[in-house]
This record gives sequence, structure tokens and C-alpha cells, in this order.
Amino acid sequence: MESQKSEQIKDEKKDSSGQGKITLKQRLRIIFLTLLAILLITFVVQNSNRIEIEFLNMNFRVRIIYVILSSAIIGGILGVLLLKIRAAKKKKSK
Repeated sequence: MESQKSEQIKDEKKDSSGQGKITLKQRLRIIFLTLLAILLITFVVQNSNRIEIEFLNMNFRVRIIYVILSSAIIGGILGVLLLKIRAAKKKKSK
């Protein structure tokens, strides 16, 4: 009975110890996304002049910062949605 408890405790320690570790792939992804965010912010700050946009026969005069940021946000949202759809399809097929 005691040996079963000690084995169970060892298994629980193994499970809990692996939760906080970050793999190399995750680290590289974090570094890449951080550098991408820094480049995006730098690009946005350096391009703060106003531009004219024509969309559906309407003219808008906005700062290019808002165009870049909205495009980046929309692209990020679409990317996350596509990843979730792909993951759901893989899960469904298994």
C-alpha cells in the first residue's frame, strides 16, 4: 500500500515538473514574434503622415499608422481563426 502511494507521488511530481518548461520551438516562436512586434511598432512610428484612401467611392484622409495597425490586427485575428479551424478539422478527422 505504501509503495503504491510513493509511486503515485512520484508520478504526480513528474507531471507537475514538466508543465513550466518551455521548449526550444516555443522560445524561438516567442523571440520571432517579439522581433516582429518591434519591427511593426518601429515602422508605424516612422510612418505617421496622413494619406488619402479611396474605398467604395468614398475618400478618407487618415494617418497611415491607423491603416497599418488595423491591417496587422485584422491579419492577426484571421491567422488565429485559421489555426483554430485547422486544429478543429484535424481533431474531427481523428
